[in-house]
Amino acid sequence: MGEVRLGIVGLGRGFMLTLPALKADPRIRLTAAFDLRASAREAFALEFATRSYSSLESLLAAKDVDAVYIATPHEFHARQAITALDASKHVLVEKP
Repeated sequence: MGEVRLGIVGLGRGFMLTLPALKADPRIRLTAAFDLRASAREAFALEFATRSYSSLESLLAAKDVDAVYIATPHEFHARQAITALDASKHVLVEKP
């Protein structure tokens, strides 16, 4: 399997706890992120030299995102996962 171009949905605590594992895996390239907070988007884009989006739909429209890791609050997971699947993205979501 080749490189997985991963988009991050939510840049809060859940993402920060998973970030070391994502960075350590040579098969994963962090390609883009979505978060409602402009400061989190800007920090992500700067650290990973990539784009960030203010809407989930914009991230899902990106052609260079193969899969998304959903790290938002749990109550948003189902809706965001279904939206990502409808956009033909692979989805990683831990719970619920």
